[in-house]
Amino acid sequence: MSFSSETTFDEYCANFSGQNSRWETFGLFFTAVCRASVDLAYAEPLYGSEQQRRKIQKLTLSYSDRCLDLCLPLDCMNDLQLVLQYENFISHSQVDGDQSYLSWRKLGDVAASLFALGYHQQQTETFRAAPHFLRNLRQTAFCRTYSADKNVSIFLGRPPRIIRKFCHFCLPGKHIQSAQEASRKTAVWDPAEKPDFITDSRWAALCAILKEDLLDLFTEENYDERVRQARLIKADAHAQWNAVPESYRLECSLKACDRRPVERDFMVNMKLAYLHVQFLLGLALLRPITTNPDPELFSISMDMLSLVVESIMLKDQIINSGTSLVWKVAYYGLSAAGLISLTLVNRSFATETLQTSMSKVFQDLSILVGEIERGTLVYIDSPNYALLTSATQTIKSLLERMVFPSHNMTTASGNQPVLIESEQVAALDEDDGTWGLWDNNSLQDFEINFWHNLAGHPFLNH
Repeated sequence: MSFSSETTFDEYCANFSGQNSRWETFGLFFTAVCRASVDLAYAEPLYGSEQQRRKIQKLTLSYSDRCLDLCLPLDCMNDLQLVLQYENFISHSQVDGDQSYLSWRKLGDVAASLFALGYHQQQTETFRAAPHFLRNLRQTAFCRTYSADKNVSIFLGRPPRIIRKFCHFCLPGKHIQSAQEASRKTAVWDPAEKPDFITDSRWAALCAILKEDLLDLFTEENYDERVRQARLIKADAHAQWNAVPESYRLECSLKACDRRPVERDFMVNMKLAYLHVQFLLGLALLRPITTNPDPELFSISMDMLSLVVESIMLKDQIINSGTSLVWKVAYYGLSAAGLISLTLVNRSFATETLQTSMSKVFQDLSILVGEIERGTLVYIDSPNYALLTSATQTIKSLLERMVFPSHNMTTASGNQPVLIESEQVAALDEDDGTWGLWDNNSLQDFEINFWHNLAGHPFLNH
């Protein structure tokens, strides 16, 4: 595809549209149909049932794969092919599941293409010579992929592929101006802009930078040094969040947010990403859970879970902006619910602070379980069904123990159920108190094995 610094957007599009349509064009069409079928439960006469919808998803995604298979062997890489690869990866994560090897490999293919195209080094004259809209596209593609690389790595407990110290990339922006280098230095925002895909991509990249440094933090063996570095990351995270215009930040409840549905979703994405950075910071400094739960980490987990639950309850008032609700539940919601559940089964909550929050914890966990069991989020043949149902069963067991305390629970004033330790749980505390879930300094993921292991906790089996 030919272009110069003077090429307009319409002239560039003429390279792959109309009579100049390419395999990438058809691939993007099939991918768009697949993505649309993920968001639309019914679209008669194309499909009218979940089985028909899954068939359409798999069929259109297979056509998208075939278009890619025709493009890649030609060894003629271009921006349109990169976009197709990224969108194809997103579709595979939605159709095959975030845990599938195929989705993981597709993400690696996108990273490989970014490197081959040289978009990890955006300070070069060649990169700067492209027209502004094309530079913006490339910067956005890199930021989205860089963020996905960190999030999927954390979710699956695998090492990231794109390492920032080998890259020099910039944040995308709408206006023709000096590009801001992506770093931990506080970014400059345009308060006149509204939440959209570009601003969401900028924020995703900034949070991904912090998450990459947090991943390094988990490898630091000296705890004092880990604390020192964590304080610096925390300060940078707060500075980045405070620099975001108030019009972007979700500081009230989602219900009280008077914005367009798609803008609401962007704002939820940004708030969850910020909370997740704080959550990872808390995990990095967490000793094995033995005697005293970390109140700040518990509070962050509650905030993250509450926002996910509110998004579930108000799902008809938000529009998928590119990050699906199921991913929010699986990535953010289960992380928060996992930490809360593990803390509940391991410790007594007779303190006044936690007694006041127990009703909110119970409410949010109950709603999460109820929505998953009702099938409003995933169906029985959905890709993330196994993970969500496994988590649901464990959380449900915990809720039942809270409602029917037996000898492991007592009743505080006001008939508020409060957990107390059984002799068996106390014996675990004398050992390491972790129930095999925090047996080293590595990052704890909240994948399906976590929930299987937690289900074996003595508190949930007596």
